[in-house]
Amino acid sequence: MLSDPHWLIRHASLASTNSWALDHLDALDHGTVVYTPQQTAGRGQHGRIWHSPQGVVTCSFIIDVRQASAAQLSLVAGLAVADTINDRAKAAAIATRCQLKWPNDVMLGEAKVAGILCEGRSTRSPLLRVVVGLGCNLSPDIESLALGENAMPASSLHAHGIHAGDELGFIAAVRDLLLQGAALLNHGRWQALLERIRQHDYLFGSYIHIIDGQRHFQGYAAGIDDHGHLLLTQPDGGHLTVSGGRIQLPAIPQEG
Repeated sequence: MLSDPHWLIRHASLASTNSWALDHLDALDHGTVVYTPQQTAGRGQHGRIWHSPQGVVTCSFIIDVRQASAAQLSLVAGLAVADTINDRAKAAAIATRCQLKWPNDVMLGEAKVAGILCEGRSTRSPLLRVVVGLGCNLSPDIESLALGENAMPASSLHAHGIHAGDELGFIAAVRDLLLQGAALLNHGRWQALLERIRQHDYLFGSYIHIIDGQRHFQGYAAGIDDHGHLLLTQPDGGHLTVSGGRIQLPAIPQEG
């Protein structure tokens, strides 16, 4: 039996790979991956629960990135996941193509197949140490995900005929692309990544509803700006730059 690669920390079961990585962050190196085949209390964006039955790969990547680039890392991580899936689809002559739903979801068709959760803290160096959590639906029974009433539709690679291979091989492929992306960020080459991210923009042209705390915005998604923020064209013709929030798609009209 082959041993695990030097960069992998494997646990038989964890409540959350992100939580464990944050608790041990000072002892972990750039490029380390924390992995478990059984995550029991995964966390998603905006406090949501990430369900992890069999067939869902869950892991966390430790990435050192320039502090000015930290907000862009979620998109770069999503691109690494999308490219990994698209490479496998292309190898199988499958036309389905992954896209990125700003700021942290990976879509196949009209359904979500992966989510990213970035959490980090400052270090003594100019770099920020970030835990990049990944949950990706390789081949789960979608009904077993126990999605909430307002949750986004979910799918899997298997449902689209895409063979992901073994979980560790999939993780290794994502890790390689994520490290390449982080290196570009750290060398000031964000624009090269941004062009590719824009080519994968799932929301572009869609009418969406954004909830950011007590603030609500509606309008047409008009792309991603040079800093990685979402551009929104409002019904009255005004323009907004959105740096965070929860997106509902299609937009649900507000009362009053």
